[in-house]
Amino acid sequence: MKSTRLFACLQLMRPANIVTAMADILAGVAVAAGFLLSAMRGDGFPISEDFVLILPLLLLATIGLYGGGVVFNDVFDAELDAVERPERPIPSGRVSLREAIILGGVLLVAGILFAFWVSVLSGAVAIAIAFFALLYNKVGKHKAWGPLNMGLCRGLNLFLGISSQTHLVGYTLYPIGSREGYDIGQPVWPNYIIIIPILYIAAITSVSRGEVHGGGKKSFYVPFVL
Repeated sequence: MKSTRLFACLQLMRPANIVTAMADILAGVAVAAGFLLSAMRGDGFPISEDFVLILPLLLLATIGLYGGGVVFNDVFDAELDAVERPERPIPSGRVSLREAIILGGVLLVAGILFAFWVSVLSGAVAIAIAFFALLYNKVGKHKAWGPLNMGLCRGLNLFLGISSQTHLVGYTLYPIGSREGYDIGQPVWPNYIIIIPILYIAAITSVSRGEVHGGGKKSFYVPFVL
């Protein structure tokens, strides 16, 4: 019985998809580190002692945030799934609605706490991810701005990886036009690379909506442009 419930909880978390969220973190860390390497112009790259803990913490954070987000997707869709997908964990009774809410809440809180362990910046980004994930699950998926909402979740997850910058040799990447932290002689762009996944995921979400709900050629124009 316990093994069945555990498997049902894993189904709610969609572990196969969590891997994609972890990839966002790895990409974000690579962006931050790669930019700093180029900005320092070959002067070396002494990594701070605590950086070895940062990547595991950020990976744990995104596991909690993504896992909690998709659990709440099933929580908010419980009534619809009871009709269309009765085999899902909640409508099938393998996991109660209350248990699913607790699981999702614990995962989100854990993800936020792991992020705050890294830095205040990472924690703030994690809170934003949790907020937009819940907003999408509850409201966004049914609204015209839903695809952008989903894109924000992915873009912020990439930024969560970029937030590791605060532990890279004590430097911080600042918004375009700032010169604080170090003199690089050019605008700092990594923070704005999150625009790419925001637009891309928004486009993919729009296309998937068209496949599910139907639509003419016009429904693919905006995703194509994005």
